[in-house]
Amino acid sequence: MDIEIEEHTELNLKSTRANHSESVPRRSFRDHVLRFGYSTSSPAKQLSQDNPVFPPAQPTSPVLKRKRSQALPRNVTSHLDPAEGSIQEGESPTPKRKSTPRSRKASSASASPASPGTPIISKLHDTLCPNLTLVLIGLNPGIMTANTGHPYSHPSNGFWKILYSSGITPIQHRPQDHPLLPDLYGIGNTNICARPSRLGSELTKAELAEGAKILDDKIATYRPEAACISGKGVWEAIWIYKTGRKKMPKDGKGAFQYGWQDDRLRLGRTVDAESGEVVWEGAMTFVAPSTSGLNAGMRPAEKEEAWRPIGEWMRKKREQREMKLETVKTEQKMTNGVAMATQDLDPFV
Repeated sequence: MDIEIEEHTELNLKSTRANHSESVPRRSFRDHVLRFGYSTSSPAKQLSQDNPVFPPAQPTSPVLKRKRSQALPRNVTSHLDPAEGSIQEGESPTPKRKSTPRSRKASSASASPASPGTPIISKLHDTLCPNLTLVLIGLNPGIMTANTGHPYSHPSNGFWKILYSSGITPIQHRPQDHPLLPDLYGIGNTNICARPSRLGSELTKAELAEGAKILDDKIATYRPEAACISGKGVWEAIWIYKTGRKKMPKDGKGAFQYGWQDDRLRLGRTVDAESGEVVWEGAMTFVAPSTSGLNAGMRPAEKEEAWRPIGEWMRKKREQREMKLETVKTEQKMTNGVAMATQDLDPFV
């Protein structure tokens, strides 16, 4: 009886397996392997094997890296004294870059050529000689003029331009042409003070007073026909020296004006100390505005207008000078012609 039951059970089990195998599609080896794949869903929510869906691969857990900011403490402290370069919060602990010799050299090159206490040797020399028509007088050499040896060398100075526009010179010259002016037009150049400076305000009253006396002696020695002073300040120092007063009047009688000055105040005027007689009347003295770029009180047109009278006077003198030269040349030709004619007439000459 028991044997029959076991045989019947085996037959039912085989029949059930056979029916199940026919209804379910045959799985491959890959399907069996994927059944054991990792899934984040719970077993209760797994899909039926009849409709298998392969979940996407989950990313591996990120490796926690220690941030660079966490490697160093947030508040950096130092036992250094602040004067020795302590590191403050938020600053990089990298040491400060020291200046190299090259950078120090570059910075020193861009600095001023000389400190206020360093004396500057000037290469500028006066161009004075006898028989000059006009002497141009400035305050003192600037740094560029002192270094180059050419007066009014700074590009911002309109001196050479205004000499031409006013008529003092027939062409516009360059600063390096100044040694030629005595021979070309009878024009010389000098200053009231020889010491170079960056600004005219650096000159002391004592220097200006001494310079006025030296200048007056120069003009008395070379005796030009006229002197043109560039700058009211230069004339004020001369006026104080000439009159013995402390300051020029600003208004009223005797107040300053650009142009030709009083004949009694001519530069170089020489009077005999014993007899009181005038030995030399002196050079006619004209005062014009400073041509420096720092003189912003007057517009360029106003400066040129103030310089024009001395330019007109110089133009006439230049024409007279040229006429004299032509006369001298003509006389020389006539003299040479007479000499040649005499030689032709007298073979023994």
